Amino acid sequence: MGEFEGDPSRIIGVRRPPLSPEGIARRMRWNNPFNHPTSLYRRDLALEVGNYAGLRYMQDYELFGRMAAAGARMENLEEVLVLFRADEGAYRRRRARAIHACERTLQMSLRDHGIVSTPMMYRNLVLRSGVRLLPAAGVRAVLRRLLVTAPPEDGRSRDS
Repeated sequence: MGEFEGDPSRIIGVRRPPLSPEGIARRMRWNNPFNHPTSLYRRDLALEVGNYAGLRYMQDYELFGRMAAAGARMENLEEVLVLFRADEGAYRRRRARAIHACERTLQMSLRDHGIVSTPMMYRNLVLRSGVRLLPAAGVRAVLRRLLVTAPPEDGRSRDS
């Protein structure tokens, strides 16, 4: 997923999810390993594991965790499929107070499905909630450092 500010033709960074099932399993333990707007999955499996559970803000991550626990084969593509406006508002929304309660529910679900251990659940709660307490600029800096790679050399998407 390419991130831009202002003009969509100027990519400022790219979120590169893990490609292999092993990499996805590792990332699943601390962060959503998928760029949700680009996700494609079998409807029957999503329904079989309970579909979206109404967990606002993190329903996709929670669903993907249940699908992984059910044995779904998961992979990512390397190509940038979607451009995402990564402005101040996008990072401010990651700080909503209601996110903290959702984070707890998400981590408990991941623990209950064997994705994370109890100590890892608590570590994730502390670290992920700690990031959300930062000002929007701090959230942006942390997430970009952890999840976003440099843009292409010319600053444009590969399809430009």
